[in-house]
Amino acid sequence: SDFRSPDFATVCEPTIACSPDFEGTLSCCLPFGTDADSMLTILSGAHFQTCAQADSPTGEVEGLKGKASVSNQDTAQDPQINIRQTTVVDYVASPRMSVTTNWTRSVFEEVVRRRDELRADLLYALDVLGRSKLDIQRGLEPDAEGQIWLIIAMQQAKVDNLRMLYNLTLGRDLKLYNEHRGEYLAIFPNNDYERLCDNRLRLTPAAPTRRGSVWFNRMQEVTYGFTTTFSFQLSARNRFCRQKVEAHTDQQKGKGITVHYDECQRMEWNATEWSNRIFGIGGGDGFAFVIQTQGSDAMGIRGNENGFGGIENSVAVEFDTYLNKDIGDVNDMHVAVHTGGCRQANSAHEQTLLSSYAHLRSTGRFIQDGAVHTAKVEYTPGLDFNPDTQPNWSSSTYAQTFVKSDGMGTLRVYLDDMNEAVINMPLSLKYALKLETGKAYVGFTASTGDMWQNHDILSWEFKEYAADPEAACALGMLMRAQCLEEKRWPLFQGSALTGTPYFEPGANPWEPSLGSVCTTCP
Repeated sequence: SDFRSPDFATVCEPTIACSPDFEGTLSCCLPFGTDADSMLTILSGAHFQTCAQADSPTGEVEGLKGKASVSNQDTAQDPQINIRQTTVVDYVASPRMSVTTNWTRSVFEEVVRRRDELRADLLYALDVLGRSKLDIQRGLEPDAEGQIWLIIAMQQAKVDNLRMLYNLTLGRDLKLYNEHRGEYLAIFPNNDYERLCDNRLRLTPAAPTRRGSVWFNRMQEVTYGFTTTFSFQLSARNRFCRQKVEAHTDQQKGKGITVHYDECQRMEWNATEWSNRIFGIGGGDGFAFVIQTQGSDAMGIRGNENGFGGIENSVAVEFDTYLNKDIGDVNDMHVAVHTGGCRQANSAHEQTLLSSYAHLRSTGRFIQDGAVHTAKVEYTPGLDFNPDTQPNWSSSTYAQTFVKSDGMGTLRVYLDDMNEAVINMPLSLKYALKLETGKAYVGFTASTGDMWQNHDILSWEFKEYAADPEAACALGMLMRAQCLEEKRWPLFQGSALTGTPYFEPGANPWEPSLGSVCTTCP
């Protein structure tokens, strides 16, 4: 029951009725137009962002849960701007000052909001000015004191000022589009410059205190090994800004207030400030690939739990983007594996940590930079300990609980570089999870808290390995001869094949071939 969602407009799954020539392979594909026929269970803040919605005048499509249904506008009960504010006032030193720290929307959203606001104001001002001039042309002369002409002059000055501000903001908007087009289009697929239609799955919108989870609605075989690959993009990180105000007295002016700087209102930024936005604080909290048996309605905790905390009988591979010191995060950008086993609910806390990789910055893997990244999670039976070619081996003391000679396996996590895994660890999946049939639900979770961003999955593929490849290959398949030929391969690129017995002739040893008839051929 392998499956593939190339761009979340089509699902490819072997059980879909298709030509016999492609039966049992990932070539069987079916387009879908609603959540119900996507073969995914989509919960809470998760939703599709599709071409159909982009083509809709309202942005909504019947049968597809849209952004409007999961992301409310700013209200007192559900604020999305200034969600957290800290004010520090010095009452001792003179002059007295206050520094206010705010979390606001992303630079992209603030610039576009300001652009649209100024455009509306400018059009209204031009309309008022035009009507005033038309009144004069119709014979409405100014009074003796010339008040109408004065009003027109004031209206013209307002138009000139709005035009100047609008052109300035428009220039900043165009600069964002030209220099950071990928992230711009992820946030605004329909914009003033072009239209992008890429059918993505949004786990959470860029709004505070959201959570989302998505599960393939058929349980997958995981104990005999699997490979899953997905591409993702994190965008619209909220930003950090400060306002410094000085209160003072003056003999000539009396009491007064001086605003020294207000980063929250400023739309222009230098290279250092942009670097801080990408590599510094802000945005959260992260997402995870999760294997679980709680059910297709499993929902985790929002905030620092990345949407998987609280899900029972689960293993999560998290991509964390915020440093939560209270739960023992290694830093603000890392990959980690967590499980609570079958006796306690999972959590992003260090107490459930099996393994982690904290060197994303030093290796240039800035997963919050608005670019598209690719990850692969691979689990194979047997311990394939190869530190010469895969140096990043690590496991916690807690992980020893789930490492047994019976059912030993190797879990690897790749990020961008598909040749060298960021995490290699031994794991007996049958002891980490209670798997009565060897199957589990697979999917993704994500969450936001005081920090927020879009968590998007752009494509996803899952391939399971079979316990008995002979039995998995139907005798009546027209391409069975190909499978039998593959089994006879003793070498790969001149080297004898040893170790893991689950092999298909792909680009690398032990990499499944998408064109193979068999799920796996030993």
